[in-house]
Amino acid sequence: MTPLYREFASAGEAWGEANKKGFCYLRCLILEIMAEHTFRKWNLITGWAVFLVAAITYLLTVEPTVSWWDCGEFISSAYKLEVGHPPGAPLFALVARIFTIFAGDPSKVALSVNIVSALSSAFTILFLFWSVTHLALKMVKKAAEISLAEGLAVLGAELLAL
Repeated sequence: MTPLYREFASAGEAWGEANKKGFCYLRCLILEIMAEHTFRKWNLITGWAVFLVAAITYLLTVEPTVSWWDCGEFISSAYKLEVGHPPGAPLFALVARIFTIFAGDPSKVALSVNIVSALSSAFTILFLFWSVTHLALKMVKKAAEISLAEGLAVLGAELLAL
């Protein structure tokens, strides 16, 4: 039995034996695991988890061909390394060109560029998560002084916001 479990178990004796063994132990185990790691580590883990959820969602719904608006222009400019309409998105064109090289068949070029778009959007969500966490920490305290409860509140509120 862990020390934190003993503390909660003694307080939870009135709840009954079954509740004390199940829910209380699980809650104490989670709190102990979280207490071992710093807020910075939990912020990194949560950020990458948000990235994975976004990337999976976007990749499952990716368009296999050309869709409406500027997608065709971006796909063709990335495939031929031409300049699209201003501002042109040169970084996107270069990264998409790398993906189109590995597409092999020209009929798969649109899919590969759309995959670049999906991954770029997922990375945008990752960096948005970390930016909002940074701003929220500035409002709460310094990262070195943050308690477990404050850290969980920041991460939880941010997950609900995204």
